[in-house]
Amino acid sequence: MESRRTPRFCLFGTLLIVAGLGFYLVGVLLAVPAWAFAAPWLKSATEGLVWYSGRPVFFGLVFIVLDLYVFAPRKRAGRQVVYSGLKNRQLTVVLTAYNDEASIRNAVADFLAHPLTSRVVVVDNNSTDRTSAVANAAGAAVVVDGGRGTGTASSGR
Repeated sequence: MESRRTPRFCLFGTLLIVAGLGFYLVGVLLAVPAWAFAAPWLKSATEGLVWYSGRPVFFGLVFIVLDLYVFAPRKRAGRQVVYSGLKNRQLTVVLTAYNDEASIRNAVADFLAHPLTSRVVVVDNNSTDRTSAVANAAGAAVVVDGGRGTGTASSGR
């Protein structure tokens, strides 16, 4: 595919706006000593900075609007998004469980009721109750992990 260099007017517009706001801030901050020391040359310099700081802001906004509404549609005109559907849409759901005897049956049943779910695997983190037996009775494949506590199944031991 051929790589084209396109102008990034939105970037340059943003940089111009930041520069204009920086000039404005410098002008406002320098106005305080200009008024405090009654320095006419500093006062005129700060007025010029504040007055002319609007120009980069204006041109930055023009660049951004041009990029978004004129150049951006042209940049994306030749591009297509290719989508190929999935051949196998079946899911395997993996649940970690630690002493979840009271809720594991409903969780497994809910996932198995979904039409895209092909199987449910419950990773039992060495529970002290009947979590494994209840999950197995509900139709899940059970893997007992030697660790203790939720989250240890993926510890990589």
